[in-house]
Amino acid sequence: MKKSKLLNLNMVKKSKLLSFTIQRRIPMRPSKFLMLILLPIQAMASDGKPTGWLWYQDPAPVMEEKQKEPEKTSQAESQKPKTAVEEMAENRKHYDEVMAKGILYPTIENVTNARRAHDAVISQAGKFQESWTISELLDQQTPVDMTSPGALKLARKEEEKSLEEGLKKLSKTYGLIFVFKKDCPYCHEFAPVVQHFAQQYDFNIEGLSAGEGCFEGMSCLKNKAAVETLNPEGAYPLLYLANPSTNELIPIAKGFISQRALLENVKYAIKFLEQQGELS
Repeated sequence: MKKSKLLNLNMVKKSKLLSFTIQRRIPMRPSKFLMLILLPIQAMASDGKPTGWLWYQDPAPVMEEKQKEPEKTSQAESQKPKTAVEEMAENRKHYDEVMAKGILYPTIENVTNARRAHDAVISQAGKFQESWTISELLDQQTPVDMTSPGALKLARKEEEKSLEEGLKKLSKTYGLIFVFKKDCPYCHEFAPVVQHFAQQYDFNIEGLSAGEGCFEGMSCLKNKAAVETLNPEGAYPLLYLANPSTNELIPIAKGFISQRALLENVKYAIKFLEQQGELS
């Protein structure tokens, strides 16, 4: 039998270049006349434009900001009817406001308004339910109702019959491996459940443990390595579906569960194998 495989899940530094510029200033004492000559020249050099009393410069044109025209809303848009979602949102907001006001300030007037709002909602819901039922009766595309007690009973019978057929197919190719521990009380309680299940649906069953001991009416195998592979966490008991032809193992129970729960797990295993085309 194939052992399941265990998987053990186990800056560019930037340099900065700093540049320094040292400027030396030489003190000068120019005469007043020289200052009058140098000042206009310095201003021209700094601005790049001729300035001073000898030059005429046109004033910069003043740009008048255009005033934004108000967006014109067409009369059709202003009179557009509200959608059902918008109308419902407004109704819900009004209902919440009326109810909150009645709860916070329970005067006769406020409570009366809250009660009337509540009654209006209940009445509207009743009308909706009535129309829904009539629509289901008139609509030919409505699926057949399978929720009645009689329909559910028939559905359960069909499901049980299908499960019985699946179990017969499964027992022809799969057996059961019961992983247990001698001093595990849950294993001793679960063993009779597994044996009854195996006898009822004609499954071969074999016990597997790391030590001595077995259960009456069950053949057991002592293999510590196999137990550690199938049960690495050491949680007992475990139950597997095993296919000796393909060496495939499918877990169907972890811990002590009822036969009903076990049957439910096997049902999903059958569906999985059928979807994979491995059970026919």
